[in-house]
Formats: sequence, C-alpha cells, structure tokens
Amino acid sequence: MQIIYDVKGRMKYHPEFHHNTNKHWTESDTEYACKFYEVDDLEVLAMALVRTADSVSVKINTLKRQGKYEYYKNLNRYW
Repeated sequence: MQIIYDVKGRMKYHPEFHHNTNKHWTESDTEYACKFYEVDDLEVLAMALVRTADSVSVKINTLKRQGKYEYYKNLNRYW
C-alpha cells in the first residue's frame, strides 16, 4: 500500500503505521501527547503514539479547548 501525504506534508492513515486509529486514547497516551507536544515534531509524536498526525493535533486542540491540556502535561503518572 502506498504512503499518501496531505497538503501539509503529514502522512495520511496507513494501516501499517497507525494501529491505534479509532481506538480509545489511554490516559498514558494523552499524557505523553501533552508532555511532548511542545518538544517533538508532530510527525514524531504521531509515530510514537501509532496514530496519524492529524488525530494527535485534533486531540491536543480539543484538550486545550476543554482546559485539560496543562493537567495532562503535568500529570507525571506515566511519563
């Protein structure tokens, strides 16, 4: 299967790389995403979480809107 990128250069869903697509976000995954969002490149973060960059971006933006981003960023339970 061919790898396809969106207009922003992000890899679109590919079954070999994005096993967690459509799966529930665990607290550990959420903490990891918030803790490393400002440190790592979005693509690197997405690959670490086995999700698409778009889904990670949407999750981060949702948490920021809900006021939960800082909570998970500072949780220190898993990472």
